[in-house]
Order: sequence, then C-alpha cells, then structure tokens
Amino acid sequence: MPIKSTGCAQCRKRKIRCDETRPGCQRCKTHGVACPGYRLPAPGQLAFQDQTEWTVRNALRVYRKKQPVVVTVSAADGSSSSDGASSPGSESGSLGLVSTKSNSSSPDVFHKVRNETMMDFANAMYLYASPQYLPSPVMEKQLIYNTFIDVYVPKRVGEHDAHFSFLQHLITTSDLRPEVMHSLDAMSMVQVGSLYKDKDLLRQAVTHYHKALSGLLKTLSGMSAEAVNDDCVLATVNLLANCEFFDEIAQVGDGWTKHIQGSQQLLAARGPKSMTSRMSLLIFSNMRHGALSHSLLMRKACFLGTPEWRSVAWRAPYIDASTFLYDIALQVPALLERYDELDHKAGDALEQVDDILREAKMLETEMRDWFRNYQVRSKWADQKLYELSDIQNFPTFAGLIKDRTLKEAFTFPNFMVSYLLSVYWDAMHFLRTMIQSLHKARHKVQQDWYPNSDEAVAEEELMEYVMNLCRCFPFFVEPVSSSTGQIGLFLPLRTAAVYFTQQGHWSMLRWCGAVRDHAFTRGMRPPNVRARDPTMIPKELPVK
Repeated sequence: MPIKSTGCAQCRKRKIRCDETRPGCQRCKTHGVACPGYRLPAPGQLAFQDQTEWTVRNALRVYRKKQPVVVTVSAADGSSSSDGASSPGSESGSLGLVSTKSNSSSPDVFHKVRNETMMDFANAMYLYASPQYLPSPVMEKQLIYNTFIDVYVPKRVGEHDAHFSFLQHLITTSDLRPEVMHSLDAMSMVQVGSLYKDKDLLRQAVTHYHKALSGLLKTLSGMSAEAVNDDCVLATVNLLANCEFFDEIAQVGDGWTKHIQGSQQLLAARGPKSMTSRMSLLIFSNMRHGALSHSLLMRKACFLGTPEWRSVAWRAPYIDASTFLYDIALQVPALLERYDELDHKAGDALEQVDDILREAKMLETEMRDWFRNYQVRSKWADQKLYELSDIQNFPTFAGLIKDRTLKEAFTFPNFMVSYLLSVYWDAMHFLRTMIQSLHKARHKVQQDWYPNSDEAVAEEELMEYVMNLCRCFPFFVEPVSSSTGQIGLFLPLRTAAVYFTQQGHWSMLRWCGAVRDHAFTRGMRPPNVRARDPTMIPKELPVK
C-alpha cells in the first residue's frame, strides 16, 4: 500500500513534490497561490482532534450540577414528580435533572441512565464557546477578509457602488498577481488590526505593504507596454493609496498624494480606449472618488474631467446617480485652476473672467438639475433623502463628541445617499465661492455692473452648504457607515474648517476640532496634503 503524501493539499492536487514548509509551502508561494495547509501536523507540533462528544458530555455534567431538580417517587405506583425547575423545552419534567437529595425508596429512578437529547446539545454549545483559532492559513486569511468587508463596507450601502464592488471583485478573483494580493492583505490587515488593536496584524500589514510596493516597482522598472496596461498594476496602486489612510502605514508609506498621482499617470499612459475589461472599468470608477477629492484640494484640473475620459464611466458595470454627479463635479477643479491663474495684467482679463463665469454657470445648472432629479427619484422610492434628527439619536457620535454646538444632524436612508449629497454640497461650495469672488472682481472693474439676482451668491448660501456638510458628520461616524464613513469625513471636515476660519465662526471651528480629535476611532486620520490655497483676484482688473 503506497504511503500517503504529507504535503499540502495544493501540491497533492497538482501531483508535485511539496517542500512541506510551515505554515505554507514555498512551491505554492512561487506559483502565486495561497497554500491551503496540511492535513497532518509537523513533527513536534500539536495535533487537533475532534472532541465534540467529550465536550457535550462534560457540559451536561456541569449543567446537571448547576440545575438540580428534586424528584419525589410514589411508593405505590412508582410515579415521580419534580419540585424544581425542569430543563428548557420540557413538558412534564422529562428532561429534568435528578437530585441525590431525594429520600425516595426507589433507587432505580436515581440510577437510570438518561438518554442525551438535542436540547442537551444546545445547552452544551451555550456553555462552551467555539474556539477562536483556526489552524488553516487559508481559513485565517478568509476570516480576515470577511471581517475587513464587515467593518469597512457600510451596513446599508444602497445602490451598487464601484468602490465596494471593486474590493469584493478582487477578493473573489483567483490567480491575481502577488503584489495585488500583498496590497489586499495590507489593507485588510491594517483595518482589522487597527480596529482590534492587534499589534501582530499591524506588523504583518506593514510587511505586506512593503512587499506590494517592492513588487510594483519591480514590475514597472522596465515600463513595458504590457506592465502599463496590466489591470493588476493599476489595482495595486489604488489599494496602496487606500492603505495610506491608516496611521500604521501612513508613518512608513509614500503618502496618499503620491499614490493618487501615480495611478493617474498610469491611467493617462494607458489611454481611455484601453479600459475594456470589467476590472479596469471598476478601477476607473473607483479612482474618480479619490481623483475628485485630490483635485479639489489642489485646485488643479484633472484629466478625468475631460470628455473622452468621462465617456469611459458610461461603460462601467454600474451606472447610477454617482456616475452623473462625478461627470459634472470632475469639471469643477479645472475652473478653479483657471480662476487661480488668471492673469490680472493681461489685456483680455475681463474677457477671461466672463468666460469662467459662463462655464461656471453651466456647471452650476447641471449640478442643481442633478440634485432635483435625485430628489424626484427619492420620492418615487417613497423615501426622503435626509431628515433632521436630534444629536442624541447618534449615540456613537454623541459619546465621542461632547461639544453640543451642533444640536441636530441628518439621517439618511443609506450610506450612498449621504456620501453623494456630501460630495454635491462640497463641490457646490467650491464652485459658488469662486463665482462670488469673480462677481466682486467684475464689479470693481465696472461699478455699474451687477450679477443677476438668480446668479448672485449670498453668504447665507455658502454657510448653508458648509452646515449641511457638518450635519453629515454624525451619520458618518455611526457604526452603520463603517470605516468608509470616516473616510467620507476627510474632505468635508477640511472644507468646513477653512470656511469657519475665514468667516470667524469660532464656536463651529472648535466643534470641527473636536470632531477631528475624537471621531476617528478606527485607526485612520485625514491624509497630509499640501492643499493649494485659493489666490484672490487682485482688487483692480485693467479696464479696457
């Protein structure tokens, strides 16, 4: 009879010799697959055996001692009755436990061997918790992935979203490049490790981050066309950028900005026609989230806002409200850049101002149309986009933030609604603030010129956008929004803090500081970005 192989399951399946390295063999690692582990332990290691039967019997013994029932027996007919509490589910004490304190004259009753029941098994499982350690490396990794998805993805997402679909697609895809697996491991381990304060997981996360970065640099060292057009390369850069949100990796990483810029360079090198596979389209849709935030912070045009790149989003697997919103919002940073770099000494400065105002008006109209349509869709679904609620109805936020300057906040039907509305209010604040500055500059040139009443920007409007952003914060902090909600805080929190500083709203600025200092409880912080401050147009433009 041939000797059974002691190699791992993967090597036995492929019928190759396993080197039996623990915890996972090197042959599986060389071929880029996860080693499923071994059916027998290594010499000198512990062997795990099924102890279920022994555990159940031991639990019953403990249960009988804790729940005695006194049984009395009639000497005439041998019938018995119980005076104590019977076992749960018993109709007439048939599952009752016999006490040795009874003075019955029928010893057969006490020495009767009782048959185990399903109720006994349930009691045993209640008394003895399941073991937390899973010896299989594959099962451990799957457990970490499941925990990561559970704590990272909001409980009520709403519509299909490219960001979450992208992560779930990667986790369920086999035969990924090693650097993708390392970056996915880094992101999942740093999230789970940060939440549960697991130092071992955090160390492993940093190790996987460096391995992913090294593998990425090795792949791109030749800058071949094959490497540039590889979806796995683009996926790795995106995952590494998300890792930078966590304190543990931000201390040793290259920075969120560098990864965002790197992913955009790779995307630009590929060109819009190369985005055809499901993964590439999911990556592209996912990148638009980070690209918009980065472009608004830097006040620089993003090529994703150009017509040829905007058309790519319409080939994505999911077309929803975010597709329309990002189509418009990604054009805002280009106007901010033109406004900041306006040459006030040029002879056509006035014409440049009018051109920017004209394009800004078009974007503003499209943004407002999007919001109205979103409201109509919400009414069709018989739900409100948002409602004001007392701050005490957000227990997690109220427990973390003791400052009660803001007494009410918004509740939303799901996370996607809250996130898209925060993007809308943030982009509108940037756009309308720029329009207000252009109106002031235009009026200084021609003092008999005034904007139309429907185009004028009142300070109350800008304040309302910022206050609406602040009213989103409690919902983002609640567990229903998971870790993604805290990421949704980054840009709006900065927008609010800058506005309150400029306008001297010190109580709200102090409240924002309390949110910044106490709301981030999942190991994350806003990334350090040298945001570009808007340069005000000079008070005097040349008059033609």
